[in-house]
Amino acid sequence: MGRWYHLTVRRRGTTYTIYVDGAAVSKDDNTLPIPAANAPLTIGQAEGLFVEGTLDDLMIFNRALSSEEIQSVYDAGK
Repeated sequence: MGRWYHLTVRRRGTTYTIYVDGAAVSKDDNTLPIPAANAPLTIGQAEGLFVEGTLDDLMIFNRALSSEEIQSVYDAGK
């Protein structure tokens, strides 16, 4: 308790990569379509599941960041 994590989800094509504290920890493919851009956005909950915790300094980019850029964003927040 009391520890902050820097979490990133990157979508490049059909591949999703999850980063924790700047390091890639998981990768998977998913071909399901992304909902329409004007669809409601929920962060921290989906399909009846909830993330318990606090969000801070949320960022959404209009392109997939490189691994180096993700590491740089993490390093800037240390």
